[in-house]
Amino acid sequence: MATKTSSLEQRCELIVDCPHSTPEWTDEGVIVLRSQNIKNGCLDLASPSYTTEEHFVERTRRAAPRGGDLVITREAPMGEVCQIPEGLRCCLGQRQVLIRPKSNSGYLLYAIQSPYVQKQIQGHDATGSTVSNLCIPDLKALRIPELLNEAGVAKVLATLDAKIDFVTRKSYRFKSVLDFSQKITASNNLTTLTVANENTMNVETGAAVTFSKV
Repeated sequence: MATKTSSLEQRCELIVDCPHSTPEWTDEGVIVLRSQNIKNGCLDLASPSYTTEEHFVERTRRAAPRGGDLVITREAPMGEVCQIPEGLRCCLGQRQVLIRPKSNSGYLLYAIQSPYVQKQIQGHDATGSTVSNLCIPDLKALRIPELLNEAGVAKVLATLDAKIDFVTRKSYRFKSVLDFSQKITASNNLTTLTVANENTMNVETGAAVTFSKV
């Protein structure tokens, strides 16, 4: 039996395009979301961009992002999506759309990333050029699968994501330590490393580690 679907528009309170203008960039102020901050369902603000309070008000005139809202990129790249965390005050940059689900925001985040919905997204190219563009009518018309326990599905997927992220970070730290250890072992010269307590750590191949006061 075919899975029942509904349009993205039917599932949302609002779907609002971003202002078609370049924000005024500043060194501090209100965070502006950029397409490079949105990848693989996550919002990465390790390197945030900012605008002034005045431009924030201008860019949120139609709707201000709030916790639980989704943001999807329209082009370069097309179809990347993330969820706004609670407490984040921000506005959209360029080539993005704000999505406010009626319910089950977490499920909708995962549904949009699914192959079923991504295939619909990638099938739209409003420009006919090498740069694909997802227009608002096509975005609103996306068919979203309806499930009996959408909140439960979202909770399970979020738990799996958290575990994957934990393992990934642990693996990265282990690799960093391993790489450092291999560099020390490969060296035949005496290496002197100054540590925070103003001691010197002498590391010599095949020798025990000793500490001496500088």
